[in-house]
Amino acid sequence: MKISSLAFVFLCTVSGSFAQISQQQMIEDTVVGWYTKLTPADKPVRPIQSGGQTFSIRQQEINNLFVQWMQQTYTPVAGIGVFRKRYYAKKDEYFPHAYGIFFQAYNVDFKTLDKQGHFKPIDETWVPFQIAANVVFDFNQAYYLNTPSQYIFTLLPNGYMESDFFLKRFKDADPKIHPNVYKYITTVNSGAMTVYLAPGNKLPIRQLTKGEFLDLSDVSFDRYLAEKQKEIVRQFNGEKAQNEAMTSEREKIKTYREKLKALKNQYSGRLNEPAVIRDMQPTIYTVDGSVDPFKIDPFSTNLKHSYGVYTYESSVYEKCLTDQPQWIAITFPYATKEDGRKKYELFRAITEHFNFDYVYDYFFNPEKVKGQPYRPVNEELLKKTLATYSKRSYWTNSAATGAALPPGVLFQDNFANNEVGNRPAGWFFSSYGKASQVTTVKNLPGKWLQLGYNNKVDPTALPKPLPENFSMEYDVATDEFSSRTGGEVRMELNGGMKGDRKRASTYIKVIITAGNEGDFQNNNYRGQAKVEVTSYPLVKSNTYVEAGGESIKPLTVFTNRQNKVHVKLLKRGSEVTLFVNNKPVILPSDFKSKYGKPCEYCVIPAGVQFSAINWENWTVGTGNENVNVYISNVKISKE
Repeated sequence: MKISSLAFVFLCTVSGSFAQISQQQMIEDTVVGWYTKLTPADKPVRPIQSGGQTFSIRQQEINNLFVQWMQQTYTPVAGIGVFRKRYYAKKDEYFPHAYGIFFQAYNVDFKTLDKQGHFKPIDETWVPFQIAANVVFDFNQAYYLNTPSQYIFTLLPNGYMESDFFLKRFKDADPKIHPNVYKYITTVNSGAMTVYLAPGNKLPIRQLTKGEFLDLSDVSFDRYLAEKQKEIVRQFNGEKAQNEAMTSEREKIKTYREKLKALKNQYSGRLNEPAVIRDMQPTIYTVDGSVDPFKIDPFSTNLKHSYGVYTYESSVYEKCLTDQPQWIAITFPYATKEDGRKKYELFRAITEHFNFDYVYDYFFNPEKVKGQPYRPVNEELLKKTLATYSKRSYWTNSAATGAALPPGVLFQDNFANNEVGNRPAGWFFSSYGKASQVTTVKNLPGKWLQLGYNNKVDPTALPKPLPENFSMEYDVATDEFSSRTGGEVRMELNGGMKGDRKRASTYIKVIITAGNEGDFQNNNYRGQAKVEVTSYPLVKSNTYVEAGGESIKPLTVFTNRQNKVHVKLLKRGSEVTLFVNNKPVILPSDFKSKYGKPCEYCVIPAGVQFSAINWENWTVGTGNENVNVYISNVKISKE
């Protein structure tokens, strides 16, 4: 199906029989595909020039193969794919002859379409992944050491993590990426996972020794002075000023050399050890004597912030100029289901379905695959997975109550007919973030919806907009906790004027927070019920001005010992009232402005229709990382 057809079908579907489904909900489970594809114009007919280097017809054909293989393996879901050809050549950068494809998976929406109605990539939303020949990823050049005849660089070590956050994020990641690539060279760090396909499982690079690194640094001082001389001539007028500036530079380098000599003496018995330094991108100041470049502190060691110093084997430059790649690199980001469908399906497709074995044999054991086309690994499963997305219907189901709705009831769900561990029928939440799921709660009857943190859920089976007068009821429960607050749930209603939801909007937010009974006798009890009513009307200046207020009341019946409450929001006319356990807690007269003053506009403007509703886990606080919060017995009625 063409992309333009997809956009048209979605728009019709959203406005038709599944009118309750938002466009974003549709995109979440949609196979969108590729925005850029190979065309006859991509067939190479002559060598091309890039960065002063020549890339042959065969090298261009290999880039086309990279595109074909990736597009056979990965079809973007909840996003759109783009590729750009790269021919790695840059003045004064002396890496080997290399080429490859830079892929990107972008977000899409129905506001970003081209003139033909095709989805277009949304700027600044891309996720990168690459395939390249003769490229080492995750490197940093040592510019001060590099010349046309030598190229020195550092590599991020396998297991490098930028911070403690990434240590936690990667704790469940396979350190070898996936069984499909165990036989190959792999690296995992907080930026990307990389698979290298190389003959004999060896890249043509060599790690320098400490002695070599120090010797090359010593030699670089003369180049530094030569370049500094040119710079000073450009900056200073007059021979005297130039001589004074150069004298200062020579004295500085003299000091560097003396300290470098002392460093060599310090490591005299260890100069043949592999060079591992503290600076990710070494400069001349790495060896200025201010710090020991080989000394790695414990914090850096824990995050693997130590960097081997490497160079290419001397023969690799000439070999890379040929049409035979010397190695192939595939790099892509790590993702889990909580990273969203676009990222996770990218990660899953490459790790589970990219045919690394075929690509290796194609270049380094060609007789083994001669005459055989590329096919993804487990191709039938890949097709089945993609087909499943187009058939998903959980967001079109009625709430699984198993009973007809009583008169006046617009929606109700106690999750009784859902299986524990499944996502709830008739509800939607984003694929990004912690997923919500049906479960049971200790010492409480029935089934509950455990809310995923930072991931709103909304009832897709609810007829919208809501009537002018309505009530919303639901139970809230929290896990046990010992901190000052426990589970916190926010319910939000969003509405606007009929036929005009762009220029004005109104929000009602209900936030229920559990408190610790140990704070009953002091001023630190934090359990509370809060209701916000906020409107954004359009004014003559064409800007949005906030009008509304809030009411906050202590809530002593929702605690670490009393872990369940029943909440009811009643909306009649322009006013709202909040009940907890069937008792009024917040009345219309309780609302104040957010600055504590009497609130003239703490009412809902006439004509507002509420068409969006969601619940969200807002639990925060030290010690609450494993405190879950739940809702059940949801009922929305016409009043």
